[in-house]
Amino acid sequence: MTLFADGSRQRVFISVAGPDRPWARWIAQHLRRAGYEVEYDEWTWQAGTSFLARMDMALARADRIIAVITPAYLDRTSFGREEREAALQLAHERDGLLVPVIVAPTALPPLLARLSNIDLTGLSEEEAAARLLDRLAVRAPHLDERVPWPGATSTGSAQRRADRARQIPFPGSIPPIWNVPPRLPTFTDRVEVLHRIEVLSRQPVGRSGPGGSPAITVLRGLGGVGKTQVAVEYAWRHASEYTLVWWVNATQSALITEKIAALSSRLDLPESGILAKDAQAVLAMLARRPRWLLVYDNVENPRDLRPWLPGGAGDILITSRSPSWGDMATRIDVDVLPRTDSITLLRSRNAGSDVSSAADLARELGDLPLALEQASAYIERTEMGLSTYLNKFRSRRERMLRKGEDLAYGGNLHTAWSLSLERLEATEPAAVQLLQIVSVLAPDLIPLTLFEEASAILPEPLRSRVSGEDPGEDLDDIIAAIAGVS
Repeated sequence: MTLFADGSRQRVFISVAGPDRPWARWIAQHLRRAGYEVEYDEWTWQAGTSFLARMDMALARADRIIAVITPAYLDRTSFGREEREAALQLAHERDGLLVPVIVAPTALPPLLARLSNIDLTGLSEEEAAARLLDRLAVRAPHLDERVPWPGATSTGSAQRRADRARQIPFPGSIPPIWNVPPRLPTFTDRVEVLHRIEVLSRQPVGRSGPGGSPAITVLRGLGGVGKTQVAVEYAWRHASEYTLVWWVNATQSALITEKIAALSSRLDLPESGILAKDAQAVLAMLARRPRWLLVYDNVENPRDLRPWLPGGAGDILITSRSPSWGDMATRIDVDVLPRTDSITLLRSRNAGSDVSSAADLARELGDLPLALEQASAYIERTEMGLSTYLNKFRSRRERMLRKGEDLAYGGNLHTAWSLSLERLEATEPAAVQLLQIVSVLAPDLIPLTLFEEASAILPEPLRSRVSGEDPGEDLDDIIAAIAGVS
């Protein structure tokens, strides 16, 4: 039962690892409708409050703790481990408090293995909901008995329609229209970036119905920093929340038309045989369709993308090296990994490696995900070990950057930078010359006046650019071109 003898509702706290939040939301929805008072940080904790303080209070007053069990929940290196460790400690102290709900195959530690659990792996949504409520001794509510959505003011049938519209989808399901690349098995949880994307996608302003505005978010960062993998991970984690997810490789802007038009047949639209016309028909359909996600990967110039931004109640996620997005999209900067995450990534790919060697190699590689994955791929292939690779890298850095290729990233660091330099050479050759000069200078701040004063000895076309009527403005343009491909 969900009520105590005095009529008060049982209070449930949901403990979950970051990657499994869709499961937490789905479970919370069913428990609320069944009459439980559910405390879940994403729904009930205000922004700016102390996470640890709220967690301690929630755990202390909970009548039951639902632990959403996956391998991520037991990973001591992932975000939120304090909450999970506190929940496990309370389970040891208070018998019957913790209820493990297993949603993915997981080897349980002894503390959890001895507890009665609810295993939802491999079940359909209907079977999972029935087992969850049955094992918690909860009577499944009739449709008319659903707990109203918090904050709603409508009543009767209108309320029930609104409640059904907010139905949280069953995690793990893939929409029928889907072409997202595979996930990276060693993805390191970028919890803050993923959470910011999620928050932006849930903002209600201008999102409802035809004529609404999609949430447009751009992940901006250096080449090899992991922008694409963050976008892939977001799409997979939230796949069940969309009716359509379409991935567009936007590296070559001229091919965007073709890739959007390819969606026409999947939407059962009549095809004219004219790519531009079919692509526009797709955008018009998306403007009338609910909950879709478009991902434009590796956009070089924001201007190239403007014609391909449909209206409607969907989300658009972009990855780009360009910083020049203005008010066209909300920008999230993606940085290199924290050192601890770099160490975790290297050790997960290289069994038996020690923390010290992993830390030293991460430092040498600048914590850049592509470089870390490339090194790991080469070490796996040669079976040489982290310390041996580190010694080789220190003595033959440029040569080692050419070795190893990570399949998930589609190449290696040397290839990625070579392609960037080729594009820069074609559009702004003076920028390549500037890079070549600063690459041999000390890693400190460089006064731009240095190039103006030494313009006579600079190569062309850099010499002409920094000795013209406004050398400062020309240098700003050159640096902006470098930033756009870096």
